[in-house]
Amino acid sequence: MNSNQRVHAVLNGELPDGNPVREFAVDFDTVEKILGHETYLRAKARSQIAFWEGRHMKLLDMFIEIGYDAYQSIQPTAAMDICEVKQKYGDKIVLWGGVAVENLMGGTPEDIRADVRRAMACAKPGGGFILGSSHSIAVGSHYDNYMAMLDEYHKHCNY
Repeated sequence: MNSNQRVHAVLNGELPDGNPVREFAVDFDTVEKILGHETYLRAKARSQIAFWEGRHMKLLDMFIEIGYDAYQSIQPTAAMDICEVKQKYGDKIVLWGGVAVENLMGGTPEDIRADVRRAMACAKPGGGFILGSSHSIAVGSHYDNYMAMLDEYHKHCNY
Protein backbone atom coordinates (compact mmCIF):
# COMPACT_ATOMS: atom_id res chain seq x y z
CA MET A 1 0.00 0.00 0.00
CA ASN A 2 1.48 3.38 -0.97
CA SER A 3 1.13 6.55 1.13
CA ASN A 4 -1.77 7.88 -0.94
CA GLN A 5 -3.68 4.63 -0.41
CA ARG A 6 -2.92 4.76 3.33
CA VAL A 7 -4.37 8.28 3.59
CA HIS A 8 -7.54 7.20 1.79
CA ALA A 9 -7.80 4.11 4.00
CA VAL A 10 -7.53 6.19 7.19
CA LEU A 11 -10.09 8.74 5.92
CA ASN A 12 -12.45 5.82 5.34
CA GLY A 13 -11.94 4.50 8.87
CA GLU A 14 -9.81 1.55 7.84
CA LEU A 15 -6.58 0.50 9.50
CA PRO A 16 -4.13 0.40 6.58
CA ASP A 17 -1.96 -2.67 6.17
CA GLY A 18 -3.11 -3.94 9.55
CA ASN A 19 -1.01 -1.07 10.93
CA PRO A 20 -0.89 -1.41 14.73
CA VAL A 21 -2.40 2.02 15.48
CA ARG A 22 -2.42 1.26 19.21
CA GLU A 23 1.40 1.25 19.17
CA PHE A 24 1.39 4.85 17.98
CA ALA A 25 -1.34 6.13 20.33
CA VAL A 26 0.75 6.55 23.45
CA ASP A 27 -0.72 7.62 26.77
CA PHE A 28 0.92 9.82 29.42
CA ASP A 29 1.61 6.88 31.75
CA THR A 30 3.67 5.06 29.11
CA VAL A 31 5.64 8.18 28.16
CA GLU A 32 6.32 9.02 31.81
CA LYS A 33 7.43 5.46 32.57
CA ILE A 34 9.98 5.74 29.76
CA LEU A 35 11.12 9.24 30.79
CA GLY A 36 11.10 8.54 34.51
CA HIS A 37 9.21 11.77 35.34
CA GLU A 38 5.96 13.65 34.74
CA THR A 39 5.64 15.18 31.28
CA TYR A 40 5.36 18.91 30.79
CA LEU A 41 2.05 18.49 28.98
CA ARG A 42 0.45 16.53 31.83
CA ALA A 43 1.81 18.96 34.39
CA LYS A 44 0.26 21.89 32.52
CA ALA A 45 -2.82 20.52 30.74
CA ARG A 46 -3.93 17.60 32.90
CA SER A 47 -5.81 16.24 29.88
CA GLN A 48 -5.22 14.43 26.62
CA ILE A 49 -6.92 15.27 23.33
CA ALA A 50 -7.06 13.00 20.30
CA PHE A 51 -7.01 14.87 16.99
CA TRP A 52 -7.57 12.50 14.09
CA GLU A 53 -9.14 13.37 10.77
CA GLY A 54 -11.23 10.86 8.90
CA ARG A 55 -13.71 8.18 9.96
CA HIS A 56 -12.48 6.73 13.21
CA MET A 57 -15.44 5.15 14.94
CA LYS A 58 -13.35 1.97 15.19
CA LEU A 59 -10.65 3.86 17.09
CA LEU A 60 -12.80 5.72 19.61
CA ASP A 61 -12.97 2.74 21.98
CA MET A 62 -9.18 2.64 21.98
CA PHE A 63 -8.91 6.42 22.59
CA ILE A 64 -11.20 6.03 25.60
CA GLU A 65 -9.36 2.94 26.86
CA ILE A 66 -5.96 4.64 26.85
CA GLY A 67 -7.35 7.68 28.64
CA TYR A 68 -7.98 10.43 26.13
CA ASP A 69 -10.21 13.11 27.62
CA ALA A 70 -11.46 14.62 24.35
CA TYR A 71 -11.75 13.82 20.66
CA GLN A 72 -11.37 16.69 18.19
CA SER A 73 -11.94 16.70 14.46
CA ILE A 74 -15.32 15.05 14.08
CA GLN A 75 -15.35 15.29 10.31
CA PRO A 76 -18.81 15.06 8.71
CA THR A 77 -17.31 14.80 5.20
CA ALA A 78 -15.63 11.57 6.34
CA ALA A 79 -18.95 10.14 7.56
CA MET A 80 -18.31 11.05 11.21
CA ASP A 81 -21.79 12.15 12.27
CA ILE A 82 -21.70 14.26 15.43
CA CYS A 83 -25.09 12.90 16.55
CA GLU A 84 -24.01 9.28 16.11
CA VAL A 85 -20.69 9.89 17.89
CA LYS A 86 -22.47 11.65 20.78
CA GLN A 87 -24.99 8.82 21.13
CA LYS A 88 -22.31 6.11 21.21
CA TYR A 89 -19.47 7.87 23.06
CA GLY A 90 -20.74 11.13 24.55
CA ASP A 91 -20.81 9.76 28.09
CA LYS A 92 -17.19 8.54 27.87
CA ILE A 93 -15.21 11.31 26.14
CA VAL A 94 -15.59 15.04 25.44
CA LEU A 95 -16.47 15.71 21.81
CA TRP A 96 -15.15 18.73 19.90
CA GLY A 97 -16.45 19.73 16.48
CA GLY A 98 -19.79 20.04 14.72
CA VAL A 99 -19.11 22.62 12.01
CA ALA A 100 -17.70 21.32 8.73
CA VAL A 101 -14.50 23.15 7.84
CA GLU A 102 -15.51 22.68 4.20
CA ASN A 103 -18.61 24.80 4.90
CA LEU A 104 -16.50 27.48 6.57
CA MET A 105 -14.39 27.65 3.43
CA GLY A 106 -16.99 27.15 0.70
CA GLY A 107 -20.46 27.19 2.18
CA THR A 108 -22.87 29.95 3.05
CA PRO A 109 -23.64 31.54 6.41
CA GLU A 110 -26.89 29.52 6.43
CA ASP A 111 -24.90 26.28 5.93
CA ILE A 112 -22.86 27.21 8.99
CA ARG A 113 -25.92 28.11 11.04
CA ALA A 114 -27.48 24.75 10.16
CA ASP A 115 -24.27 22.93 11.23
CA VAL A 116 -24.27 24.80 14.55
CA ARG A 117 -27.98 24.17 15.24
CA ARG A 118 -27.67 20.46 14.48
CA ALA A 119 -24.50 20.02 16.55
CA MET A 120 -25.91 21.92 19.51
CA ALA A 121 -29.22 20.01 19.35
CA CYS A 122 -27.66 16.56 19.49
CA ALA A 123 -24.24 17.01 21.14
CA LYS A 124 -24.86 19.70 23.77
CA PRO A 125 -27.37 17.79 25.98
CA GLY A 126 -25.63 16.30 28.99
CA GLY A 127 -22.49 18.39 28.46
CA GLY A 128 -19.15 17.09 27.28
CA PHE A 129 -19.27 19.03 24.02
CA ILE A 130 -17.13 21.83 22.58
CA LEU A 131 -18.53 23.43 19.44
CA GLY A 132 -15.86 23.98 16.84
CA SER A 133 -14.73 23.30 13.33
CA SER A 134 -14.22 19.73 12.12
CA HIS A 135 -10.56 20.66 11.75
CA SER A 136 -9.52 24.25 12.46
CA ILE A 137 -10.43 27.71 11.28
CA ALA A 138 -8.47 27.08 8.12
CA VAL A 139 -6.86 29.57 5.80
CA GLY A 140 -9.53 30.33 3.23
CA SER A 141 -12.41 30.28 5.72
CA HIS A 142 -14.85 33.07 4.93
CA TYR A 143 -15.18 35.78 7.54
CA ASP A 144 -18.98 35.91 7.21
CA ASN A 145 -19.17 32.15 7.79
CA TYR A 146 -16.98 32.35 10.88
CA MET A 147 -19.08 35.19 12.28
CA ALA A 148 -22.27 33.22 11.52
CA MET A 149 -20.80 30.30 13.52
CA LEU A 150 -20.14 32.52 16.53
CA ASP A 151 -23.52 34.27 16.27
CA GLU A 152 -25.49 31.02 16.01
CA TYR A 153 -23.47 29.48 18.84
CA HIS A 154 -24.39 32.37 21.14
CA LYS A 155 -28.07 31.76 20.37
CA HIS A 156 -27.84 28.14 21.54
CA CYS A 157 -25.02 27.99 24.11
CA ASN A 158 -26.93 28.36 27.38
CA TYR A 159 -27.97 25.26 29.32
